[in-house]
Formats: sequence, C-alpha cells, structure tokens
Amino acid sequence: MSRPAPVFGGDGTDRTVRASKSRALCELSRDTSGSGWAVRINVRRLDGYLERLGFGERDYSIGREVENRLCLLQEGDQWLVFFSERGSRWDDVSFDSEEVACTFMLGLLAQQYVEEGPRR
Repeated sequence: MSRPAPVFGGDGTDRTVRASKSRALCELSRDTSGSGWAVRINVRRLDGYLERLGFGERDYSIGREVENRLCLLQEGDQWLVFFSERGSRWDDVSFDSEEVACTFMLGLLAQQYVEEGPRR
C-alpha cells in the first residue's frame, strides 16, 4: 500500500488534529423516527467492512502500530489514526471517540478504494 496523501497540509510537518466528541459524524443515519436503523461503527465493524472491500493485513492495522500501514489504535482515552513509516507516525489525527476514528479511517481507505479500484 502506498502512503496516503497527507490528511492536512502537505508540508511534511507532524500534525495532530483533535476532533470533537460529536457522534453525528459517525452515524450513517440518525434514528429519529424510532425505526432503529441507525448504524454505528466500531473497530470490530470497521475490520469487517475493510475485509469485504478487499483490504487486508498489508494495508492497515487496528490495535497495534505496524510499519508501512495505516494504523488505528487507542492510547489512553484517545483514538489515533496515522500512517506508520520508518519508525515515524505521519499525518496523525487524534479523536476522543472510537466511532469517529473508525469513520475517519474508513473514509481514508474508501478514498483509496475509489482511486485505485478493488484490492482483490
């Protein structure tokens, strides 16, 4: 997997962006009618979605830092998404919510899927 384009900027600087706790960002649909079809994402669901898209161990890592992978891991009460390369974390983004971090990572990999096509 090639290193994703910088999330913010592009000047090569190490940036950390804090996202709000808003859960609205990670709902695929808000259940206001009582129909019960709001879907929330977590690391387990994210792994399943990515597997169905054809992404695998060579592309991303959830729960641990792996060289040359897009990584999602929890450190303390923060969720981090970053690209690990040569012992450094690139384009790291910090979230207060597992759901928002998962949605962000899914978006990055979905963009790659659209640009490069199916992985299988």
